[in-house]
Amino acid sequence: HLHGNRLVSGSSDRTIKVWDLATNNVGWVGAACKATMIGHLHTVRCLQADDKKVVSGSYDYTLKVWDIKTGNCTLTLRGHTDAVLCLQFDNEKVISGSKDTTIKVWQLTDGQCKHTLHGHEGAVTCLQFDDSRII
Repeated sequence: HLHGNRLVSGSSDRTIKVWDLATNNVGWVGAACKATMIGHLHTVRCLQADDKKVVSGSYDYTLKVWDIKTGNCTLTLRGHTDAVLCLQFDNEKVISGSKDTTIKVWQLTDGQCKHTLHGHEGAVTCLQFDDSRII
């Protein structure tokens, strides 16, 4: 996930890395790893970042919320019964899709699952939401 000059990556080695990209007037010239976040028990499959946090989803069935400055995990969201394949967040909520065929809506402040949406017969591999809809 690219946010400004910061790139955040997730890996099958179960880590998340925060990279500081160096650019000049020609374009990208290099990158330096500024932080490594460790805590998932399996492959990190999806993530999103902003200036304050990273939210990651994993094959270990969990989502984690990380402080981007300290690298500390601040919340672990548990409730899916299979791999988390996609996610999106805003200032209030995280929405995740899973191989368990569900979409979950999580409260970002306390990590509580507020809604579970059923209806897919297969894995939920992508999603997007705005103020009034989940697509």
